[in-house]
Amino acid sequence: MGQRQPRIKASKVQVAESARVADDVDIQAEEVYIGPGVSLGARFRFEGQRLLLEAGAGVGRDVNVKAEMFHLGHRAVVEHECSISALRGRPAKTFTLGDCSFLGYSSTVVAPVVEVGDYTILHNHMLIMGDEPLTMGHNCWVGQQTILNSAARLTIGHNVRIGTQSQIWTHVASGELLEGSTLFGMHPITLEDDVWIVGGAVVSPGVVMKRRSVLMVGAVLSKNVEEGHCYGGVPAVDITDKIRPWRSITLDEKWAMLQGFIREFEESEPRYRGRIRCFETLPSGQEPDPGGEATIVVIKHGEAQNLGGTVSVFSLETKHYTKKRTELEQAFIRFNVGYRARFLPI
Repeated sequence: MGQRQPRIKASKVQVAESARVADDVDIQAEEVYIGPGVSLGARFRFEGQRLLLEAGAGVGRDVNVKAEMFHLGHRAVVEHECSISALRGRPAKTFTLGDCSFLGYSSTVVAPVVEVGDYTILHNHMLIMGDEPLTMGHNCWVGQQTILNSAARLTIGHNVRIGTQSQIWTHVASGELLEGSTLFGMHPITLEDDVWIVGGAVVSPGVVMKRRSVLMVGAVLSKNVEEGHCYGGVPAVDITDKIRPWRSITLDEKWAMLQGFIREFEESEPRYRGRIRCFETLPSGQEPDPGGEATIVVIKHGEAQNLGGTVSVFSLETKHYTKKRTELEQAFIRFNVGYRARFLPI
Protein backbone atom coordinates (compact mmCIF):
# COMPACT_ATOMS: atom_id res chain seq x y z
CA MET A 1 0.00 0.00 0.00
CA GLY A 2 1.25 3.49 -0.81
CA GLN A 3 1.57 6.33 1.62
CA ARG A 4 -1.59 8.23 2.37
CA GLN A 5 -1.57 11.75 0.92
CA PRO A 6 -2.71 14.78 2.92
CA ARG A 7 -6.43 15.39 2.50
CA ILE A 8 -7.19 19.06 1.93
CA LYS A 9 -10.72 19.77 0.83
CA ALA A 10 -11.40 23.48 0.31
CA SER A 11 -12.77 25.91 -2.26
CA LYS A 12 -9.59 28.00 -2.13
CA VAL A 13 -6.21 26.47 -1.28
CA GLN A 14 -2.74 28.00 -1.15
CA VAL A 15 0.12 25.89 0.22
CA ALA A 16 3.69 27.20 0.08
CA GLU A 17 6.27 24.86 -1.46
CA SER A 18 8.40 24.97 1.70
CA ALA A 19 5.50 23.95 3.96
CA ARG A 20 5.84 20.51 5.58
CA VAL A 21 2.49 18.72 5.74
CA ALA A 22 2.27 15.21 7.21
CA ASP A 23 0.75 12.52 5.01
CA ASP A 24 -2.29 11.90 7.20
CA VAL A 25 -3.41 15.50 7.72
CA ASP A 26 -7.15 16.00 7.16
CA ILE A 27 -8.43 19.54 6.43
CA GLN A 28 -11.99 20.47 5.48
CA ALA A 29 -12.50 24.20 4.97
CA GLU A 30 -13.69 26.94 2.63
CA GLU A 31 -10.31 28.69 2.50
CA VAL A 32 -6.84 27.37 3.34
CA TYR A 33 -3.58 29.30 3.47
CA ILE A 34 -0.46 27.45 4.61
CA GLY A 35 2.53 29.78 4.46
CA PRO A 36 6.25 29.25 3.89
CA GLY A 37 7.98 27.07 6.46
CA VAL A 38 4.74 25.96 8.13
CA SER A 39 4.82 22.50 9.72
CA LEU A 40 1.69 20.35 10.19
CA GLY A 41 2.14 17.23 12.30
CA ALA A 42 0.66 13.78 11.89
CA ARG A 43 -3.09 13.40 12.26
CA PHE A 44 -3.82 17.11 12.37
CA ARG A 45 -7.56 17.55 11.85
CA PHE A 46 -9.27 20.80 10.93
CA GLU A 47 -12.96 21.31 10.28
CA GLY A 48 -14.17 24.85 9.67
CA GLN A 49 -14.23 27.74 7.23
CA ARG A 50 -10.82 29.47 7.24
CA LEU A 51 -7.43 27.99 8.09
CA LEU A 52 -4.73 30.67 8.07
CA LEU A 53 -1.22 29.60 9.05
CA GLU A 54 1.39 32.31 8.56
CA ALA A 55 5.06 31.79 7.76
CA GLY A 56 6.93 29.54 10.18
CA ALA A 57 3.83 28.52 12.16
CA GLY A 58 3.65 24.98 13.51
CA VAL A 59 1.01 22.48 14.59
CA GLY A 60 2.03 19.29 16.40
CA ARG A 61 0.70 15.76 15.97
CA ASP A 62 -2.81 14.73 17.00
CA VAL A 63 -4.19 18.26 17.13
CA ASN A 64 -7.93 18.57 16.51
CA VAL A 65 -9.50 21.92 15.61
CA LYS A 66 -13.15 22.65 14.97
CA ALA A 67 -13.49 26.40 14.31
CA GLU A 68 -14.84 28.84 11.77
CA MET A 69 -11.44 30.60 11.84
CA PHE A 70 -8.13 29.13 13.00
CA HIS A 71 -5.29 31.64 12.66
CA LEU A 72 -1.69 31.16 13.72
CA GLY A 73 0.57 34.19 13.35
CA HIS A 74 4.17 34.27 12.21
CA ARG A 75 6.08 31.45 13.98
CA ALA A 76 3.20 30.71 16.34
CA VAL A 77 2.98 27.12 17.58
CA VAL A 78 0.28 24.75 18.83
CA GLU A 79 1.98 21.69 20.31
CA HIS A 80 0.84 18.07 20.07
CA GLU A 81 -2.39 16.59 21.41
CA CYS A 82 -4.31 19.86 21.75
CA SER A 83 -8.05 20.13 21.16
CA ILE A 84 -9.78 23.37 20.10
CA SER A 85 -13.54 23.89 19.68
CA ALA A 86 -16.49 25.47 21.49
CA LEU A 87 -18.51 23.82 24.23
CA ARG A 88 -20.87 20.93 23.52
CA GLY A 89 -18.97 19.89 20.42
CA ARG A 90 -19.79 23.04 18.50
CA PRO A 91 -17.22 24.80 16.32
CA ALA A 92 -15.49 27.81 17.82
CA LYS A 93 -15.94 31.09 15.98
CA THR A 94 -12.31 32.21 16.20
CA PHE A 95 -9.06 30.93 17.62
CA THR A 96 -6.08 33.23 17.05
CA LEU A 97 -2.50 33.05 18.30
CA GLY A 98 -0.37 36.09 17.48
CA ASP A 99 3.19 36.15 16.19
CA CYS A 100 5.67 33.96 18.09
CA SER A 101 3.00 32.81 20.55
CA PHE A 102 2.65 29.28 21.86
CA LEU A 103 0.03 26.81 23.14
CA GLY A 104 1.63 23.91 25.02
CA TYR A 105 0.89 20.23 24.56
CA SER A 106 -2.23 18.46 25.83
CA SER A 107 -4.16 21.71 26.23
CA THR A 108 -7.93 21.90 25.80
CA VAL A 109 -9.78 24.93 24.48
CA VAL A 110 -13.59 24.92 24.52
CA ALA A 111 -14.64 28.54 24.01
CA PRO A 112 -16.30 30.44 21.15
CA VAL A 113 -13.63 33.12 20.76
CA VAL A 114 -10.01 33.02 21.91
CA GLU A 115 -7.79 35.84 20.68
CA VAL A 116 -4.19 35.96 21.91
CA GLY A 117 -1.57 38.58 21.04
CA ASP A 118 2.11 38.29 20.12
CA TYR A 119 4.86 36.65 22.20
CA THR A 120 2.39 35.05 24.60
CA ILE A 121 3.14 31.65 26.13
CA LEU A 122 0.34 29.32 27.24
CA HIS A 123 2.01 26.29 28.79
CA ASN A 124 0.95 22.66 28.65
CA HIS A 125 -2.25 21.14 30.06
CA MET A 126 -4.12 24.45 29.89
CA LEU A 127 -7.90 24.42 30.17
CA ILE A 128 -9.71 27.33 28.52
CA MET A 129 -13.48 26.96 28.68
CA GLY A 130 -16.68 28.98 28.59
CA ASP A 131 -19.46 30.42 26.46
CA GLU A 132 -18.05 33.95 26.17
CA PRO A 133 -14.92 35.39 24.52
CA LEU A 134 -11.45 35.33 26.05
CA THR A 135 -9.01 37.99 24.87
CA MET A 136 -5.38 38.20 25.93
CA GLY A 137 -2.80 40.80 24.97
CA HIS A 138 0.85 40.71 23.96
CA ASN A 139 3.77 39.40 26.03
CA CYS A 140 1.73 37.29 28.45
CA TRP A 141 2.81 34.09 30.21
CA VAL A 142 0.53 31.42 31.67
CA GLY A 143 1.91 28.45 33.57
CA GLN A 144 1.10 24.76 33.33
CA GLN A 145 -2.26 23.32 34.40
CA THR A 146 -3.96 26.69 34.65
CA ILE A 147 -7.72 27.13 34.21
CA LEU A 148 -9.03 30.18 32.35
CA ASN A 149 -12.81 30.23 32.52
CA SER A 150 -14.92 32.44 30.24
CA ALA A 151 -18.48 31.58 31.23
CA ALA A 152 -18.62 35.39 31.32
CA ARG A 153 -16.17 37.49 29.35
CA LEU A 154 -12.52 37.19 30.41
CA THR A 155 -10.28 40.09 29.41
CA ILE A 156 -6.54 39.87 30.00
CA GLY A 157 -4.29 42.80 29.14
CA HIS A 158 -0.68 43.04 27.96
CA ASN A 159 2.34 41.74 29.90
CA VAL A 160 0.19 39.68 32.30
CA ARG A 161 1.78 36.72 34.13
CA ILE A 162 -0.34 33.90 35.57
CA GLY A 163 1.55 31.28 37.54
CA THR A 164 1.25 27.51 37.36
CA GLN A 165 -1.99 25.85 38.54
CA SER A 166 -3.87 29.09 38.97
CA GLN A 167 -7.63 29.32 38.39
CA ILE A 168 -9.53 32.27 36.93
CA TRP A 169 -13.29 31.73 37.33
CA THR A 170 -15.97 33.98 35.82
CA HIS A 171 -18.78 31.83 37.19
CA VAL A 172 -19.88 29.97 40.29
CA ALA A 173 -22.52 27.25 40.23
CA SER A 174 -23.14 24.99 43.19
CA GLY A 175 -25.99 23.77 45.33
CA GLU A 176 -29.50 23.71 43.86
CA LEU A 177 -31.44 26.82 42.90
CA LEU A 178 -34.76 25.04 43.44
CA GLU A 179 -33.77 24.53 47.08
CA GLY A 180 -32.65 28.12 47.63
CA SER A 181 -28.95 27.95 46.83
CA THR A 182 -27.43 31.40 46.44
CA LEU A 183 -24.16 30.12 45.00
CA PHE A 184 -24.79 30.89 41.36
CA GLY A 185 -23.61 33.73 39.15
CA MET A 186 -21.62 34.74 36.09
CA HIS A 187 -19.58 37.94 36.13
CA PRO A 188 -16.77 39.10 33.79
CA ILE A 189 -13.18 39.38 34.99
CA THR A 190 -10.59 41.90 33.83
CA LEU A 191 -6.87 41.57 34.43
CA GLU A 192 -5.30 44.87 33.38
CA ASP A 193 -1.80 45.36 31.94
CA ASP A 194 1.20 44.09 33.93
CA VAL A 195 -0.84 42.09 36.44
CA TRP A 196 1.05 39.21 38.07
CA ILE A 197 -0.72 36.20 39.61
CA VAL A 198 2.16 34.34 41.20
CA GLY A 199 0.88 30.76 41.13
CA GLY A 200 -1.67 28.38 42.60
CA ALA A 201 -4.01 31.34 43.13
CA VAL A 202 -7.76 31.64 42.55
CA VAL A 203 -9.52 34.71 41.13
CA SER A 204 -13.29 34.83 41.75
CA PRO A 205 -16.05 36.07 39.40
CA GLY A 206 -16.48 39.80 38.84
CA VAL A 207 -13.00 40.85 39.95
CA VAL A 208 -11.00 43.64 38.33
CA MET A 209 -7.25 43.49 38.96
CA LYS A 210 -5.89 46.94 38.25
CA ARG A 211 -2.67 47.61 36.36
CA ARG A 212 0.51 46.26 38.01
CA SER A 213 -1.34 44.60 40.87
CA VAL A 214 0.12 41.35 42.26
CA LEU A 215 -1.62 38.31 43.78
CA MET A 216 0.70 36.10 45.80
CA VAL A 217 0.98 32.32 45.66
CA GLY A 218 -2.03 30.36 46.91
CA ALA A 219 -4.18 33.44 47.47
CA VAL A 220 -7.94 33.55 46.86
CA LEU A 221 -9.12 36.90 45.51
CA SER A 222 -12.79 37.88 45.76
CA LYS A 223 -12.72 41.68 45.42
CA ASN A 224 -11.24 44.36 43.18
CA VAL A 225 -7.67 45.43 43.86
CA GLU A 226 -5.79 48.70 43.53
CA GLU A 227 -3.17 49.59 40.96
CA GLY A 228 0.37 48.62 41.94
CA HIS A 229 -0.68 46.91 45.19
CA CYS A 230 0.20 43.42 46.40
CA TYR A 231 -2.33 40.97 47.89
CA GLY A 232 -2.01 37.62 49.64
CA GLY A 233 -3.83 35.15 51.85
CA VAL A 234 -7.24 33.45 52.01
CA PRO A 235 -9.19 35.59 51.51
CA ALA A 236 -6.63 37.89 49.92
CA VAL A 237 -5.83 41.15 51.72
CA ASP A 238 -3.57 44.08 50.88
CA ILE A 239 0.01 43.35 51.99
CA THR A 240 1.70 46.19 50.11
CA ASP A 241 3.17 47.44 53.38
CA LYS A 242 5.18 44.18 53.50
CA ILE A 243 5.81 43.56 49.80
CA ARG A 244 6.04 46.56 47.47
CA PRO A 245 6.12 45.12 43.93
CA TRP A 246 7.14 48.28 42.05
CA ARG A 247 9.48 51.21 42.56
CA SER A 248 9.71 54.54 40.80
CA ILE A 249 12.35 54.67 38.09
CA THR A 250 13.35 57.60 35.89
CA LEU A 251 13.64 57.53 32.12
CA ASP A 252 17.41 58.07 32.47
CA GLU A 253 17.66 55.00 34.70
CA LYS A 254 15.61 52.99 32.23
CA TRP A 255 17.87 54.16 29.38
CA ALA A 256 21.00 53.02 31.19
CA MET A 257 19.40 49.69 32.03
CA LEU A 258 18.30 49.13 28.44
CA GLN A 259 21.84 49.78 27.19
CA GLY A 260 22.96 46.98 29.49
CA PHE A 261 20.30 44.64 28.10
CA ILE A 262 21.46 45.42 24.57
CA ARG A 263 25.05 44.56 25.50
CA GLU A 264 23.89 41.28 27.07
CA PHE A 265 21.89 40.48 23.94
CA GLU A 266 24.85 41.11 21.64
CA GLU A 267 27.07 38.95 23.83
CA SER A 268 24.56 36.10 23.68
CA GLU A 269 23.89 36.60 19.94
CA PRO A 270 27.22 37.71 18.39
CA ARG A 271 25.84 37.55 14.85
CA TYR A 272 23.70 40.60 15.64
CA ARG A 273 26.52 42.68 17.08
CA GLY A 274 26.52 46.25 15.77
CA ARG A 275 23.02 46.04 14.29
CA ILE A 276 21.27 47.88 17.15
CA ARG A 277 21.70 51.66 17.16
CA CYS A 278 20.63 53.94 19.98
CA PHE A 279 19.62 57.62 19.79
CA GLU A 280 18.12 60.16 22.18
CA THR A 281 15.48 60.93 19.52
CA LEU A 282 14.90 59.63 16.04
CA PRO A 283 17.27 61.53 13.74
CA SER A 284 15.54 63.46 10.99
CA GLY A 285 15.94 61.82 7.63
CA GLN A 286 16.93 58.49 9.18
CA GLU A 287 16.70 55.91 6.42
CA PRO A 288 17.16 52.15 6.26
CA ASP A 289 20.61 50.84 5.45
CA PRO A 290 21.18 50.72 1.68
CA GLY A 291 22.18 47.07 1.91
CA GLY A 292 18.81 46.14 3.37
CA GLU A 293 20.28 44.33 6.39
CA ALA A 294 17.82 44.12 9.27
CA THR A 295 18.61 46.61 12.02
CA ILE A 296 17.04 47.96 15.18
CA VAL A 297 16.88 51.63 16.10
CA VAL A 298 16.21 52.34 19.79
CA ILE A 299 15.15 55.85 20.78
CA LYS A 300 14.90 57.29 24.26
CA HIS A 301 12.31 60.00 23.54
CA GLY A 302 9.34 60.15 21.18
CA GLU A 303 7.12 57.63 19.48
CA ALA A 304 8.36 54.78 17.30
CA GLN A 305 7.95 55.54 13.60
CA ASN A 306 8.01 53.34 10.55
CA LEU A 307 11.26 53.85 8.66
CA GLY A 308 10.45 51.32 5.99
CA GLY A 309 12.62 48.45 4.87
CA THR A 310 13.77 46.07 7.60
CA VAL A 311 14.42 48.67 10.30
CA SER A 312 12.52 48.05 13.55
CA VAL A 313 12.18 51.13 15.76
CA PHE A 314 11.78 50.72 19.53
CA SER A 315 10.76 53.65 21.74
CA LEU A 316 11.72 53.54 25.41
CA GLU A 317 9.42 56.44 26.30
CA THR A 318 6.24 54.87 24.87
CA LYS A 319 7.33 51.19 25.03
CA HIS A 320 6.17 50.74 21.43
CA TYR A 321 7.92 49.26 18.41
CA THR A 322 7.33 48.99 14.66
CA LYS A 323 6.87 45.35 13.74
CA LYS A 324 8.93 44.08 10.80
CA ARG A 325 9.09 40.37 11.72
CA THR A 326 12.83 40.14 11.05
CA GLU A 327 14.88 37.46 12.77
CA LEU A 328 16.82 40.19 14.60
CA GLU A 329 13.64 41.84 15.89
CA GLN A 330 12.17 38.55 17.08
CA ALA A 331 15.40 37.44 18.73
CA PHE A 332 15.69 40.79 20.54
CA ILE A 333 12.10 40.63 21.79
CA ARG A 334 12.41 37.01 22.92
CA PHE A 335 15.60 37.86 24.80
CA ASN A 336 13.93 40.69 26.71
CA VAL A 337 10.27 39.75 27.08
CA GLY A 338 10.66 37.33 30.00
CA TYR A 339 11.72 39.81 32.68
CA ARG A 340 13.97 42.49 31.18
CA ALA A 341 11.78 44.69 28.97
CA ARG A 342 8.47 44.40 27.11
CA PHE A 343 7.38 46.44 24.13
CA LEU A 344 4.07 46.59 22.24
CA PRO A 345 3.68 46.73 18.45
CA ILE A 346 2.08 49.70 16.73
